[in-house]
Amino acid sequence: MRIKDLFLNKGWAGKTLPREETATRLNPVIRSHCALNHSHEYAVRCLEDRDAAGKLSSLQRTARMDVGKLSEVVLSAGGVPFNGTEMEPEDFALGKCDSDIVKALRNLESDFEKLLHAELGMEHQMRTRAILDAVLKNTRVRLEYVRKLVLQHR
Repeated sequence: MRIKDLFLNKGWAGKTLPREETATRLNPVIRSHCALNHSHEYAVRCLEDRDAAGKLSSLQRTARMDVGKLSEVVLSAGGVPFNGTEMEPEDFALGKCDSDIVKALRNLESDFEKLLHAELGMEHQMRTRAILDAVLKNTRVRLEYVRKLVLQHR
């Protein structure tokens, strides 16, 4: 937790990113999350391990809501959120066997976690930080599960 968060708990008297910059910075995060969601959906369709596919499918409900929350922040900042309409599901094939699929998912989730960490290092408004923190928490839940799958499917 940062010192200013401890100091005022809810807000900050210092300078935060302008709304336009918030929208500009969050759209690549939304784009990455949409791509990650397409990758998860590929895994749900193609994994032979149907129990794992079911669990990934349930985790995707939260991931889709996270994209919606990020999009709302962009809208409230006066921007137009990335909507992913040009993304085609067939562009997100991760491999043919379960081992390759879960390793690819692990790498994508890990990269997304790093992207969120970098964004949390910016001086976003408190509401934006709270949403990014929630998305990071949900990303860590998925990443933890995918890491377990990697160990199971060696």
